[in-house]
Amino acid sequence: MYIRRLIIENYVGIGHLDLRLTKKTNRIGCPCPETVVTALQKLLIYVPPDSTSLSPGTSEDTRLCADVRAGGTDFRVEIRGTPGKMTAVSGDVGHDPDLLKQYRYLMDRCPEENFTSVFIKGQQNIRKVQSYINEDRDFRPGEFTRITAGMGATNSFRTCVRDFILRHPVQCENARDEGDESSFLDTALFWDAFGKLRNIHYEGKPLIICEPSPVLIKKAEDNLIRTDRQIILISGTGEA
Repeated sequence: MYIRRLIIENYVGIGHLDLRLTKKTNRIGCPCPETVVTALQKLLIYVPPDSTSLSPGTSEDTRLCADVRAGGTDFRVEIRGTPGKMTAVSGDVGHDPDLLKQYRYLMDRCPEENFTSVFIKGQQNIRKVQSYINEDRDFRPGEFTRITAGMGATNSFRTCVRDFILRHPVQCENARDEGDESSFLDTALFWDAFGKLRNIHYEGKPLIICEPSPVLIKKAEDNLIRTDRQIILISGTGEA
């Protein structure tokens, strides 16, 4: 699953942005990095489908658009105007509600996997893989089952967590010592492992990282992050 192109027009501080994302690891530099994150979250449905409409303060000229390859199909998805509704096309096919249903099906992930696929420096409680073992301590009653769509209560999930920690003791220890970015990457790699356990055709959504450190940027660009997912690094600068 890859996003090939991202277009943002007249949306929360961005007049026009047209980006080609042609690599596994892509760097984006812009003055409004969190706006880019929000646009990606809506277009790639990291938020619930009823949250893909545009926020107040946008205009009829607002447009979010992405070219996405998922499940072997090329989609163009758009959200236009205010409040804005998502549409999807593929190839020469016009706007088709069934195509949008197919796209949403391919993008469907539990809330926890979506949450742990997006990193915004300093703005979220970074989840650690170890918390999945201590769900009674780290989550409110019923919360863990809800955010994992019931998967967190299964033996296969719990076994996968234990096996992951046993196979990656250094990374999991480093996650405690080296901070939020390491914790984020460990948890993303766990969801890669669990997704492939459940479905050999599993495609992970892109990892979106806002304001990455120089260490993480180098690690990603040197292909040292062991994931098949596309990685999108977004920094608050005018240069990519």
